[in-house]
Amino acid sequence: INISLAMYDFEEVCHYIFIPILHRVGDEWADGKVSVAQEHLISSYLERRIQSFLIEVPEQPMGVRAIALCPEFEQHKIGLLLFSLFLNKRGVQVYFLGQNTPVDYLEKMITVNQIRLVCISMTIKQNSESIQKMITKLSRSFKDITFVIGGEGTAFLPEDLTFYQIKGGLMEWKHWFIEFSRK
Repeated sequence: INISLAMYDFEEVCHYIFIPILHRVGDEWADGKVSVAQEHLISSYLERRIQSFLIEVPEQPMGVRAIALCPEFEQHKIGLLLFSLFLNKRGVQVYFLGQNTPVDYLEKMITVNQIRLVCISMTIKQNSESIQKMITKLSRSFKDITFVIGGEGTAFLPEDLTFYQIKGGLMEWKHWFIEFSRK
């Protein structure tokens, strides 16, 4: 990993090395080939490396502001960290709220921080309904806000939320960002 980071852009290393490692570890955990402790060790190591890149990206205080969150009961945040890093690199100031975020105070945070983008990550099917309620509520209060939903759980989104879904890897994210920037 250190050699790759010395030779390539950190974003490419995250997408083309870290993500395949995480998928493989997840698959091997599901197959019983890797213990929970081993999976946590590898995930924690990669998460710390990703977080270190977030610190290196300079803040853009006058740029677009976003919040990034996983809904309640959602514990997987590495994909959301990667997306936050992707946005930061492109000048978006991201307030990373992390996993298991209650929605009670989001309206106040959006107002106070002039948030234009709400990034949501989901890996479990059960979050579809709560995300739908959150987006409905926030859309009524904020007409010019954009939502984006990513993660393995987006396969279970209700039809009316698939518009907000982002799929794929780095190239698809770049395409999405170009469209978002035009708004």
